[in-house]
Amino acid sequence: MTDEATATQASLAPFTWNLVTRNLHGHPLLRKQLTRRVQALGKLLRHYPPDGVHLHVALEKNPHRTLYVAALTLRLPKHILHTEKSAREPILAVDKAFAALEREVAKVKGHQRKEEEWKRKLRRQKLALVRAAGFAPEPLPEGEGPQDPQAVVVEFLKRYYRRMIDHVRRHIRHDEFTGELPPHAVDPRGVVDTVVERVLQNWRNKPAQMGWLVWFFRLIHEELRRRRRMFQEMAEERLPVDQETKRPDEEEDLAAGYDAEQPLDIIVREFEPVLTELRELVPDPTAPNPEESVERREILEALQRIVQTWSRQERDVFELHFVQGFSVPEVAQITGLDQNRVK
Repeated sequence: MTDEATATQASLAPFTWNLVTRNLHGHPLLRKQLTRRVQALGKLLRHYPPDGVHLHVALEKNPHRTLYVAALTLRLPKHILHTEKSAREPILAVDKAFAALEREVAKVKGHQRKEEEWKRKLRRQKLALVRAAGFAPEPLPEGEGPQDPQAVVVEFLKRYYRRMIDHVRRHIRHDEFTGELPPHAVDPRGVVDTVVERVLQNWRNKPAQMGWLVWFFRLIHEELRRRRRMFQEMAEERLPVDQETKRPDEEEDLAAGYDAEQPLDIIVREFEPVLTELRELVPDPTAPNPEESVERREILEALQRIVQTWSRQERDVFELHFVQGFSVPEVAQITGLDQNRVK
């Protein structure tokens, strides 16, 4: 087998999925139909990287009456899709849930096809290297993988935690440069941890018209605005910067052991493991050329020095579009600006 064939075969890794059941036993026909629907869904997702997709399936029988519930939570690179359907027959509940999920996938793919990133030739070339082989024929062993939809959200947050901190750090640096924030007054991790807590408490209330990653960044910008207002009000009242100032709900936070300016132990433990995983030490064959990465970073750094002289809105648009890679409509959703103004 040639090296090229080996690389191609290695790139065809499967998506993972896991199954959680409650009050269900046996049902061989249900398992067969479930596997068939999972594999059919996988065919719709093959252009996503293998590690960017996971499907959580929860099947439950109502203990008091003949009613079955199928809940599906699909993690994609920039989205989390959740559908939940019930029926008097388990197979019917599964079919209804997968049909609804496939419609949601079609909507996401339709929006993505309009994005500039998906239209680029280089993007299409990279897709050939990361194309997945669909879902694995069997779910993960019992007990492995996320055990509920919120755990899927946690996995999604883990993937972007460092990226969000870096984004906040750059914003704070700009604000310190312009004098809108005192030096070292805001901890970037504290901003992100506040947003993480809010997401985990209210993940079911995500605005339907927003993607998950867009929602996270919008919440980050809202939290940054809140903190800027707080320090501006302190400055207007001529209070010392280091004087203790509490939000109305901060007493509850402190009672619960949470300080928004300090990292939560649980979040640090969940999102930033101390030990580097072995897989992170293995070169990624799909990673960009190091020379190209250096050149791109140098260009971005030069542009960011120029950006220091721009207005806040101009800086936000530049950072979100050119650094974070959000589309014009997504930037508009994050910043609250009109799309024409973003352009």
